[in-house]
Amino acid sequence: MHARCFGIPVLCFGILGHMLNIFIFSTVSSYHQIPSTFYLWCTVIANFIHLTIAMTSRSLMMGYGYDLTPLTLDSFATFDQFLITSRSVRLRNFSSFKKTHRITVGFVIFWHIHTIPFLVYNQIQLDICIISNQLLAIYWSYIFFFAVLLAIPTVTLVTFSFLTYKNLHRLTNIGQLVGSDQQLVKIICLPLTLVVMATIPFGIYNAYILATSSNYKNAEQIDRDFLFLTVTSLMGLFNFGVRSFYIFIVASSRFRRVVRERLFSCRKNSNDIRPTTICPNKPP
Repeated sequence: MHARCFGIPVLCFGILGHMLNIFIFSTVSSYHQIPSTFYLWCTVIANFIHLTIAMTSRSLMMGYGYDLTPLTLDSFATFDQFLITSRSVRLRNFSSFKKTHRITVGFVIFWHIHTIPFLVYNQIQLDICIISNQLLAIYWSYIFFFAVLLAIPTVTLVTFSFLTYKNLHRLTNIGQLVGSDQQLVKIICLPLTLVVMATIPFGIYNAYILATSSNYKNAEQIDRDFLFLTVTSLMGLFNFGVRSFYIFIVASSRFRRVVRERLFSCRKNSNDIRPTTICPNKPP
């Protein structure tokens, strides 16, 4: 019941927001000139695919997937903001579109290859999805959840967001940061809050499940565990659904202006009166 009341609206708003994001990022040329915004664009596309394909059939139950492409690109967007706000010319030179394209394509391929063993060894027994390979099950339970999914992305996002904030504060003091750059930093760093809010509870849930896996549980305890799973899963769905377009709208006045211009440009242009210059015919 909670999943239906909360999951479906978040899913619908999330898909709408990602569609608007894809439209805005595709039509504004200035967003194609900065590596960090290219990471954001790819993150939006990955989140949109994740929501429409991986979560549509699971929104009533799970709501949290394990596609690490959006989280990886978020981390690189934050890292790129740290590079371009650094005082070191050597670090700033690391931010380039050629490297950005290679990193994006490389990690998309890597994470798709990473899922192949799980497609091979995943089995459903008594309506429960299990991993038949013991080594892969150990990797999934201990290394993937706590290191790959939680620790590494969270530490990366927190660390480079803090370093970017320090660089931003220094550039503001010396007058080298314009308003659009400051809003771009907010757009990239603000979603960190939702990422942490979504990943940490899910990690706590998995730690609890592993710690109590050998304990006997009655029906009431199983229901509480399922409720905990539902809540943390819906928080993950909320993270994937609203942390892009709606966060951008709140954080950046420039993004709000661009959205108004793009969404209402047809209506505005139809009402514009443009003067026409008539050139007289020249004598032969």
